[in-house]
Amino acid sequence: MKSLIPVGWQKKTIGALAIGFSTMVLWLLIRRLFFGVDLTDESFYSALSKSFAEGRHPFIDELLIVQSFAVLLIPITKIFLYFSANGEGIIVFFRLLYFFTLAINCIFAFKFLRSKMLAPEALFTCMILLSFWPFSIPSMSYNTMGALFLNFGLLLLLAQEEKRKLDWRLSVSLLFFVLAIFCYPTFLLPVLITIGVFMASVRNYQVSKTSIVSALAVGGLSFIIAGYLIFFYIGLPRLHEMYEYLKSFGVQGGGVSKLWKISTQIADNSVFIAMIVGGIWTTLFVAKRRIYAGFAICLFLGERKIFCVNQQFFV
Repeated sequence: MKSLIPVGWQKKTIGALAIGFSTMVLWLLIRRLFFGVDLTDESFYSALSKSFAEGRHPFIDELLIVQSFAVLLIPITKIFLYFSANGEGIIVFFRLLYFFTLAINCIFAFKFLRSKMLAPEALFTCMILLSFWPFSIPSMSYNTMGALFLNFGLLLLLAQEEKRKLDWRLSVSLLFFVLAIFCYPTFLLPVLITIGVFMASVRNYQVSKTSIVSALAVGGLSFIIAGYLIFFYIGLPRLHEMYEYLKSFGVQGGGVSKLWKISTQIADNSVFIAMIVGGIWTTLFVAKRRIYAGFAICLFLGERKIFCVNQQFFV
């Protein structure tokens, strides 16, 4: 039966609903930035960044497992402390900074998704991305900064895959991946997998010498900086002390047991592994994606699934 509402009016209505919904979500999220207080994780993020900006030496005066994210925040924290010497308002400042950075990430995501779907659908998707705050803590941390850098790198890689051309975005995406690993070292595994899948799918692409040279420069410079930090800035004696402190990782929240539990779940779930392998395989043969999708859905509905409760695991 033919709809009594013209197609043009339907599109306008859906567009208006998408804009209205997004505006409401945006307003609620901004309001949320000025409410609530966290006396554990969020306070640690802000206090660590403030201490480094005030003169404490990263990796020298601290033995924390995760502290590299605060190194990147030193310049902007110093600017904030110039206007607020006692640090008053630093919690709200980092919340606003995180939300602003996340909004930029969503704008890039919308631009990419717009070429794949209708504008209202892309807008709804970006609102989901904008609404996701790890542990409901909207602040600059190793969680959020690592995820933001990872997202920026992925979007740049996807943009190159769409145009089937390797250009300046290759080196910039690698730079974002390096920053993601620097903030959150365990992101090394998903980054390596992502780069491996991307390189396996790069066939008949237009490749410029500049893009390859710049990408190699980013990778080489990253190794040089990492070597300098480990062997010269930190030093082997201090590195040994940090290693001894890292042994407490299994005690702090049961970190080792969590990693072991997740790895066991993945290893025992043959369906999950098959879906991952199939997804990688179909990136090389685009025509088979629909067949794989139907097969994967049947498996997913008929077998047990892995359940991840932490934002650190991306599927």
